[in-house]
Amino acid sequence: MVINDGIISVPIRVVTGIRQVDGDSDGLSDAEEAKYGTNPQLPDSDADGTSDGDEVYSGANPNGSGDLDLVRVSEIIVNNAGRKATVTWKTSPITDGTLQWGPTESYGQYLSDFLVTGSHRISNDITESGKTYHFSIKSCLQDGRCFATQDFTYTAQ
Repeated sequence: MVINDGIISVPIRVVTGIRQVDGDSDGLSDAEEAKYGTNPQLPDSDADGTSDGDEVYSGANPNGSGDLDLVRVSEIIVNNAGRKATVTWKTSPITDGTLQWGPTESYGQYLSDFLVTGSHRISNDITESGKTYHFSIKSCLQDGRCFATQDFTYTAQ
């Protein structure tokens, strides 16, 4: 099974137990504002009517027009036989790779390749013939920003 190239990926917001300062209440911490080059005193640095946080987490550029430099995930292929499914994909720029999968969109299973590369391959050994599985690919850049694809499905053979 080959899934169309050109998946739209958006940043995943990771919430931790550590409270971070967000001086302008735009949804980006002051540290994130420094990372994206936005003004930590203005909730909408480019004055386009959308907060910096909303723009970053939708993949838009908070400093003007266009998109952020997101991860491009392409050439997703699922090969499955028996009780094993192997998912391969490419990322640009290079990232690590995690396959989130399970019987529902809640996934529940996570397998990582722990490699920072442009080509990824992860296999799972616990598929049941005839059963449909959901999966998503999560990729993190070396600077810590993470992105995930939309939900996909495959039926185990």
